[in-house]
Amino acid sequence: MKTKRRSQEKRKNQKQVSNNFLVVLILASILFSVVGTWISLSKLSPLTGLVSSPGLVNVTVNRSLAFTLTPTSVNFTGLGNNDGDNTTDLTPKPFNLTNDGNVLINISIAVTTLWQTAASPTALFGCRCGNTTVDGNCSMLVFPSFNDSFRNCPTATTVFIPFLDWADSNDTNYLHINVTVPSAEPGGFRESTITFTAADAKPSSQSQY
Repeated sequence: MKTKRRSQEKRKNQKQVSNNFLVVLILASILFSVVGTWISLSKLSPLTGLVSSPGLVNVTVNRSLAFTLTPTSVNFTGLGNNDGDNTTDLTPKPFNLTNDGNVLINISIAVTTLWQTAASPTALFGCRCGNTTVDGNCSMLVFPSFNDSFRNCPTATTVFIPFLDWADSNDTNYLHINVTVPSAEPGGFRESTITFTAADAKPSSQSQY
């Protein structure tokens, strides 16, 4: 009987040792797994919650070249020989040119002869740029002293209003007209045609002014 009891106790002790050993192995496996994971993470770069990547939006705006002219005629009346008049007092009104596009423009003019006894170009038929804003918007880049005095209206196409802006606050210029009736001019109606031509003030390869 004693031998049989000892044999049962031995098997019981062996079973407890086996169970205890199994628990130890499980705990060791968990520990090694946690330690291995921590070591692996510690080798990584610090993690953040945000990832950025730059993006671009490209827009090409078509270049537009356009202008309007008001009024379309300037009428001087009641002048005799040697009498003169001009539009700087806005009576009659000068030509008013407005840049309706989105680029700087140069406006050129060419006239036909006004007088029978004085062929153009002549000092008896003059033109000049005129400011329409308080700050002034007749460019001084082409004719530094042009805006202060009349010049002979040209028969060949010539820039008279350079670098006219497209911004709404600064997109208009006057073209003032000055006439003096020649001393030997016979009476009658006189007329000159002025041709206005607008051109891009900058080459199309330049995107900024």
